[in-house]
Amino acid sequence: MRDARLRFVQRTALFLFAFGAFSLALVSVLHALEPRPRPLNGILPPLLMLAFIVLTLRQWRHPESMVSSLWAGWAITLVGLATPAWWFTVQAWLGGERLVDLLPPIGAAFLPSVVVVALLARPRAALWATLVSWLLIATPILAYLFTHPAELWSPRGFDLLVALGPLALLVPALVPLLRGVEQRFHDLHREGERLQARAERDVLIGLYNRRAGERFLNTLLAHSRADAALILFDIDHFKRINDTYGHPAGDAVLVEVGRRCSALLGREDIFARWGGEEFLVVLPGAPGEAAGIVAERLRNAIAAQPIAPVGVVSASFGVTALRAEDTLAEVLQRADDALYRAKAEGRNRVVSV
Repeated sequence: MRDARLRFVQRTALFLFAFGAFSLALVSVLHALEPRPRPLNGILPPLLMLAFIVLTLRQWRHPESMVSSLWAGWAITLVGLATPAWWFTVQAWLGGERLVDLLPPIGAAFLPSVVVVALLARPRAALWATLVSWLLIATPILAYLFTHPAELWSPRGFDLLVALGPLALLVPALVPLLRGVEQRFHDLHREGERLQARAERDVLIGLYNRRAGERFLNTLLAHSRADAALILFDIDHFKRINDTYGHPAGDAVLVEVGRRCSALLGREDIFARWGGEEFLVVLPGAPGEAAGIVAERLRNAIAAQPIAPVGVVSASFGVTALRAEDTLAEVLQRADDALYRAKAEGRNRVVSV
């Protein structure tokens, strides 16, 4: 879940940087086409566009630097919005022109930037970033508007008031809600994984069950793994063990066989209880000969020491390599045929086909 969320945030960051560069390129063109272009509008958007292009390339080449890139993007956006906010507000106060006529569409850009920070940053950092953004961008504009009622109640002034006032202050209040929803989804995902793990485990031994073994095997077959192999084995004369010593003793044998074999298998290997006294081993990175060696080690481990109260226990093994054109039924049939041959030849042996 965490890795999936990280990849999602990395891709989102890349999209935001690219979209920011594109938007600033469009803004630069629009300002250049104004009847009376203002110097700041002609300088700031192209510079910001170049900065976002650099961030886009950095995120694309180094996605692991996402956190520092996101905060760099926030800082660039803050400079890009705060600079005209203060510049044009001071110019309106001193120069006699109306701020609603001078100011670029800051309100439309401010709210999305705050929302992005709230979504991607940690709650405490998001609250501080939102507060800093609001103080540096909204404060001078709102202070000017409240001292100039005629501009405040103009259509543009009222839009600025709403965008930089109630809507902007609503975002920090939404941060805990957003994090709560995210945590709830995370908890549900973990609970789903826990339930799936329980559904795919054998209750007695704790190994994967047949359902899980088939799923892993189907995955290997779907990828046409030619370097994988399958081992199918079962405990010799297990019915006699149950009849002579009782089912609790038989269960103890199953548990001990599972423990001994698990100790010899790698982390990538799949070990499942196939049913009754039968076990399945899937070796993703072992061709046929290597699989035969692994099966021989497992056979020796099972028979090496007695298992109380039964004594020495043995098992018969069938081994087969996966082929590119195999179906699940075909590879299982080959392994089962090899296992049958091992039993027919006297048990406690490995047969490869």
